[in-house]
Order: sequence, then C-alpha cells, then structure tokens
Amino acid sequence: PGQPEEGEGEGEAPEVALPQEVQKEVRTLNSTMIQVGLLPSRKKAAAPPETKKQKKSDNTVKPWIPLAAGLPEVEERATEMGREAKKLGPDEPPSICMGTFLNTQDSMCCVQLSQDEGHVAAGYSDSSVRLYSLSREEGGGDAEGPCSRLSSLLGGKDHVLLRGHSGPVYSCSFSSDWQALFTASGDATVRLWSLELGMGLMAYKGHIGPVWDVAAAPCAPYFASGGWDTAGRIWSTEHPTPLRILAGHSADVDCVCWHPNCHYVATGSDDQSIRLWDVSSGRCVRLMAGKHREGVCSVAISPTGNVLASGSNDGTVVLWDLLSGKALYTLRGPTDAVCSLGFSAQGNVLASGSMDRTVRLWNLPTLTSSRVHSELQPMKTFRTKSTPVYSVKFTRANLLMAFGAFNPSLKASAR
Repeated sequence: PGQPEEGEGEGEAPEVALPQEVQKEVRTLNSTMIQVGLLPSRKKAAAPPETKKQKKSDNTVKPWIPLAAGLPEVEERATEMGREAKKLGPDEPPSICMGTFLNTQDSMCCVQLSQDEGHVAAGYSDSSVRLYSLSREEGGGDAEGPCSRLSSLLGGKDHVLLRGHSGPVYSCSFSSDWQALFTASGDATVRLWSLELGMGLMAYKGHIGPVWDVAAAPCAPYFASGGWDTAGRIWSTEHPTPLRILAGHSADVDCVCWHPNCHYVATGSDDQSIRLWDVSSGRCVRLMAGKHREGVCSVAISPTGNVLASGSNDGTVVLWDLLSGKALYTLRGPTDAVCSLGFSAQGNVLASGSMDRTVRLWNLPTLTSSRVHSELQPMKTFRTKSTPVYSVKFTRANLLMAFGAFNPSLKASAR
C-alpha cells in the first residue's frame, strides 16, 4: 500500500499554461471570502422585504433561495446509520462491495446508489431507467419508513422500468428525502420520478442540447444540472424553469456537485476547469484551473466542506482548497477517465472509480492551503477484470459501494 504501481507516479506533469485573462479571473475570484464550513443549523434563510411589484404576482421567483428542513424520519435514520461509521485510515482501509451489471450490451450510461443505501438506479442508452433492489428479501428494505416506498414499488420484482425520456439517460440522482429520483438525458430534459408511484411527475426544460449530469441538493426541493450548452442550472421541483443559470464555462459542463451546506454548487467542464457558484446570487466565487490536461468529468466535496476533489479524462485527480482556490495535491494512479469520486464519512479517505477498471483509495493527510503542491500515491488499488467502474460511494457506515457494467470485450486486455 502507498507504493506506486508500474507506470504510476513517474514524475510530475507540467502545469497547463493558462491564458492571461483566465489567470486574472482566477486571481480575482479566489481572493474573495466565502463560507465553506458547515452551517450550525438548516433554518430557513430570512426573506428580504418584498417590493410592491413582487407582492402583486405570486409567480415571481424571489432572488433568495431558502433552505428546506429535512423529514424527521429521514434525519433520524441517517443519524442512526452514521453512528455505525467505521473509522478509516492507512491501517484500516474500508470494506468494498462491487456490484457488476451483466448483459447490458454496453448500453449502461450511469448508475447511482440510493440515499437509503438499499437500491440503485441505472440509466441506459435506450432512454430507459431501471430501479434495482440490493436486498435478496421479498420486497427488500424496511417494512415502514420513507425507504419502504421504493421497496413497495419493486414488490419482489427483479427491477422496475421507468420510461419517459426520448434520449440516452446520462445521470441519475436520488432526492435527499428518499421520495424522488432525478434523471438527466440526451433529450435536453431533466425528469422527476416518484419512487412511490413509479411514474414521471415532471420534465424540466431549459438546457439546449444533452444534459450530462444532475445532482439533488442535500436540502430538498432543489437540484442542479449541467449540459452541452456550457451552463449549469439550479432548479426547484416547484418551478418548471431554472432559478439560476450558471454561465461562465467555455465548454460542456460534464459534472455538478452540491456543497454540504447547500449554499454553493461546483461544476466541472470540458474546458479543464472547475467553478464554484454562490446559489443565492448565481455568481462564480471560485475558479480552479491549470492542473488537468483534459476535461473534468467528476467532482466531489468533502463532508467538512473545505476540500474539493476533481477527476479528469486524463486520469488525474486533484485536491483543491476551497478557501484559497489553490491545488493541494495531484493524485496519480488511474490511466483512464475518472468517472466517480467519493469521500468517506470523516473525509480522510478518498475513493475513485475509473474506466481503467479500478477502484483506488487515497489516505488524505491534514490539508492546509499554505503547503506546497505535491503528489500522492494510492494506498490501495482494487482491479476488476472486465468491468469499468462507473460509480463509487461511501455509505454512512463507511462501507464503499462501487458499481459498473461487465464488458466482455475488455477481457483480452485485462491484467
């Protein structure tokens, strides 16, 4: 553990040369103050006084976004599961459960673990979405509670099929209250599905071209999306149009991620940069660039809210300090696109899933923005023979769940 494998960590790659206007924007944005820590409470933000014009129309979208409180039963269950979290470190790596989908005919585009950690959703190139249970028991899951809705929907069946999109489904995300599923598609829409009824409730239109990623906010009813039109968008399930349009990237927005305090959204783009946006104003407050040589295809923010990890099509993972916008570490190891990143419950271990058919784990030292940028090698590497890893996620108990689709054409090149 911790030793570089063959072909890994052989010298530090030169930094990407940024145009002068981009360097100026980086300096300007990263010098502003932002609150990246976790907030003491999730009370609704105080609303500014309404103008006479706003009072006349009930349909006016207010310039502030309040934070919604979670369902008591969901928070209680999440707290219970969090108490079971195992402490991880170099001497105590996490247990890993790898789920492999068979006979997908290379049509699976995405897979996502549910918030109740007992189900998965997968999107396919034939425009379908399928829901699966990870339990062998009849119906799977709890007899009561919010997670029972999905279990009742499955009713002991192998899977439930959801149809409504007219293009490939590129991303799935479960809502924080365990009641809904968001899906992003090549048909330029994001759809909202009821996990109780097993049917579509709403199609959100606003993107021009394919929507590559969607992410539900830690506080319902908000979600964010990114697409081909180079912009991210912030939505509410209560409005058919976006509340904020996050414009600033110069290429496709491939991935989106919410900050744990719900006040910021991170976007990764094919322009090799990551931006952090203030939800309340829609302004970009951080620009992180110069370390990836190809497009950014995955982003994750630590549970403490002060570190962002980005994964690229060039196989590199970079850790960024959100307070300063500076790069802390470059994590070497993957040899292909990094599809997914996930932090452990304590934030001291980072996992990556890659198209090179590996799951890699990094033990993260204490991170300070004053340190000199350097490289880290993985403490552990786990390989599959013929299964690219599309998704990795730590459960609240620090069990690492990984998912991918079996691809028999990769057998010949498997190590």
